[in-house]
Amino acid sequence: MAHTHLEHLAMVNPEPGIFKLYCKIDFAEYPLAAAADYHVLAKLLKNWIILDSYWKIPTDSTAANTMRIGTTYTGAGTEIVTAMDVDAGSQTGWTQGTIKPGAIEIVNADSYLTLYSITTAMSDGIVEVLLLIAAGVDESAPADRVAVTS
Repeated sequence: MAHTHLEHLAMVNPEPGIFKLYCKIDFAEYPLAAAADYHVLAKLLKNWIILDSYWKIPTDSTAANTMRIGTTYTGAGTEIVTAMDVDAGSQTGWTQGTIKPGAIEIVNADSYLTLYSITTAMSDGIVEVLLLIAAGVDESAPADRVAVTS
């Protein structure tokens, strides 16, 4: 199981109060070589409150792949979406994830937003993720950003 850190691509400007975290992954540029591979999209800091989550697939993949989005570094998380079909052609608009008002998530330790390939390799298509996050004054420092593959 390989993973690639893409935190440097995340558009995030942590500030006290509420801010947006946005990630766009083009699999033609950052492919997944096999099932169980995943991308680390952004670092999530302890005490951040994820208020809402959204995802979409503006460009379908030709791979009949199912993916999940979560907040666990190993790619095991399914907090945002358990299974999205990236070749379905029906997710061009924003779809609300599992984390939503009334079902928020508080990050209890530094963690990562991950996009995990359940079914197969993927070398095309685009997936976007948007989170609405609340942070206190002490939790608003920019998260670490790295660009490495393991």
